[in-house]
Amino acid sequence: MIPEDRRRRFWRKVDTSGDCWIWNGSYSRTYGHGQFFVGTKERDGAHRVAWRIAYGEIPAGRWVLHHCDNPRCVR
Repeated sequence: MIPEDRRRRFWRKVDTSGDCWIWNGSYSRTYGHGQFFVGTKERDGAHRVAWRIAYGEIPAGRWVLHHCDNPRCVR
């Protein structure tokens, strides 16, 4: 579960004005995926954090993928 203060910090970095919800925080220069620090030194993909906020933990053996193939989209 992601604490409320981190949820607020997460959504402040997302532009939800279009079909894709674009991550405006840090991102991987190699792959382009958004990155979100979930702990002091622990980071995770922004799209994975968005999933956990909306649906809870990601089931074992499952992937969180983009329908739009935009690596900075967290929708």
